[in-house]
Amino acid sequence: MPASRIQSLGGFIDAAKQVLTVYGGSVADDGTVTLTGVGAVLGSVCAAGLIVGVLTSGVSWAIGAHRAQAVACADGARPAYLGRLSSRHGTPVHVNVLSGLLASVVLVTALNLTGGDSEKYFTAGLALVISTTFISYLLTFPSMLVLRRRMPERRGRSARLSRC
Repeated sequence: MPASRIQSLGGFIDAAKQVLTVYGGSVADDGTVTLTGVGAVLGSVCAAGLIVGVLTSGVSWAIGAHRAQAVACADGARPAYLGRLSSRHGTPVHVNVLSGLLASVVLVTALNLTGGDSEKYFTAGLALVISTTFISYLLTFPSMLVLRRRMPERRGRSARLSRC
């Protein structure tokens, strides 16, 4: 498959389907891929694996981020209300709820902006993730340099371990 056809979510899925035609299926002259037999079964397994992989990756990331945010709130960096942990499960309840509400607002906004088009929605979501991650690094790395200059006596864990 030419690289020019793999530029979006649909192109990625078509490329994966084209690979699976080895197990059953065909590619039409216009590039449309049809999976049959074992190819269709493997396509479903691959799709389920991708969904589970993305879901578990996102959930793992969210658990860590929510815990870190709750601890920062409990330490006084943000409202203490958000730092409360569940007495039953030990999870950051208020941060989880706030995150769920914000994610829902972003989801509904993105769906409205893209008119429900899944390819545009995927592209918008990916762009949002990349840009917010980039913005967080824009703030993190200069902060590290400032702290290193203002508090040179404070060394990180790896510096302490290297002296042992």
